[in-house]
Amino acid sequence: MSLCRCTVQLTDASAFDQPLEKWDVSNVHYMDSMFAWAYSFNQPIERWNVSNVYNMRAMLYFAKSFNQPLNSWNVSNVYTITCMFGGAKSFNQPLNDWDVSNVENMVQMFDDASSFNQPLDRWDVSKVKDMTCMFYGATSFRQPVTAWKLQGQTTRGIFLDLPDYCDMESRVMCLTPHNDEVMKYDLEDMINLFGEKTVRDALRLYGEKYGLKED
Repeated sequence: MSLCRCTVQLTDASAFDQPLEKWDVSNVHYMDSMFAWAYSFNQPIERWNVSNVYNMRAMLYFAKSFNQPLNSWNVSNVYTITCMFGGAKSFNQPLNDWDVSNVENMVQMFDDASSFNQPLDRWDVSKVKDMTCMFYGATSFRQPVTAWKLQGQTTRGIFLDLPDYCDMESRVMCLTPHNDEVMKYDLEDMINLFGEKTVRDALRLYGEKYGLKED
């Protein structure tokens, strides 16, 4: 595979778990939501050349089984990793070698990644503008990040479960495409994760804003 875009390539493929290691993704720019809701996916993809990828938002969002090495990835061109490992409950692999020096958005990156507990102290987060709820629900995370040079970044609720900040609007934002295209998600999946009232309220309040529709 040699494409400019893998967005929504496997989104909501809940039973998918096939080898992809030989894919040529060297020309891919967008991997946002690629494995979102791929509950069963747990295949090695560390050999992928992701050096041209710009957007990894929600790439492994609720890929609940995924726990493969990714530390050798060249992510130096990525500008957003918002919600990348959100809900990836099994993921606990080193990421400290990542060059995140061009990343601007880490909102809810490890939201509900309940197994994750790896050092991130070598990350250069100087360009990051927003870290809101970055470790919300990452109940195993016990690593120091005192080496990070934070200079005005939005860090509300970065470690704590603060419902006023880490709200459904942010989660809906995680599930939308990087542009104005409409992305239809399985409403049943969202209800199972967040509860029917929460989902329907969020769609009513924020659906139009983020390009989601309730069918």
